[in-house]
Amino acid sequence: MNKLISTLTLLMVLGGACSRQETQKTLGRRLSEADRVIVLNPNGGATLTIKDEQLKKIVRAIEASEKVSHGEMLLATPGYALVFFKSREHLATVATGAEIVFYIGQTAYHDKSGTLLEVMKRFWMTHPDSR
Repeated sequence: MNKLISTLTLLMVLGGACSRQETQKTLGRRLSEADRVIVLNPNGGATLTIKDEQLKKIVRAIEASEKVSHGEMLLATPGYALVFFKSREHLATVATGAEIVFYIGQTAYHDKSGTLLEVMKRFWMTHPDSR
């Protein structure tokens, strides 16, 4: 388990360092190939793997999210990481915040669909001590 957590942490760091300048739409299209997403609590190392319809819903939420304008105040507490894979290939790591924000590169996108909050609730039910 520690090896998995170390690997995911490394992927998060590499994903941030090599991130492309993408919008929510281009990232959503690229993530449509994913076969799973691992929700990672960076503090405790707990994970949850999501596949199938819930994965598709997350990808649609990313694609439909709206860029937070510079004029809006954003006070989003750091959240969990969403690590997307297609087989063994790492596609992307998306940081989240306050159960309503996806960070794509350095840009914040608001999830108005409520999908990210649903994912976090599922995570907390699976790992109640990670809240």
